[in-house]
Amino acid sequence: MSFIYVNSKLLKKKNNLVFLFFFLLVACDNIFTRFSHLNFECEKNIFRVSEIWITKKLQLLKGYVVIHNTKYNFDAIEESKDTTILRLNKPELKIEINKHNDTVIILKDRNLLNLKCKRSHFKM
Repeated sequence: MSFIYVNSKLLKKKNNLVFLFFFLLVACDNIFTRFSHLNFECEKNIFRVSEIWITKKLQLLKGYVVIHNTKYNFDAIEESKDTTILRLNKPELKIEINKHNDTVIILKDRNLLNLKCKRSHFKM
């Protein structure tokens, strides 16, 4: 009787450890992500923004925007829980991306434009 009791205790501990391991593996997706790419391909618009590309390596963010077939690197990238804000100094431009619904808003020369963009995402 005591042998069965000890085995059931060990089995419960083993099951708990396996459950904990799989929980951490699923819940901590970002720990195992080396980098990710977020790409927005935008429809024709008055600002001629065709593509927005953001690369995240650990906590380092880099990105660029293609305006009228010219590639510009972002001067500043701010990331919060709900939005990502991208800034260019020349040409002066601010892009705000809502993470929940992938809405892309551009502010340039006191003009505000809501872009229709197709989002693609890659993680490794």
